[in-house]
Amino acid sequence: MAKNMTQGAESFAGVTYESGPSNREWWEKEDLIGFLEEGKLCVIFHYRERQPEKALSEYRERYGDKLLVLIETRSDRGYLH
Repeated sequence: MAKNMTQGAESFAGVTYESGPSNREWWEKEDLIGFLEEGKLCVIFHYRERQPEKALSEYRERYGDKLLVLIETRSDRGYLH
């Protein structure tokens, strides 16, 4: 599993990314889409979000339901997925 990078990760089973409100989607979108198209596991851990439902919806719109997204809610430090 690659974390926060995809270079040299072709043989990996998947990739995880960490993001937050000020650095949402800092990665190369084509890399993430490529992993999803290959059927690899892709997970985003998104921290300190004030609008978790909106963030989840935006990720789902861009990448579909194959992407696993865990969003830390800022108000109660819980998680939305």
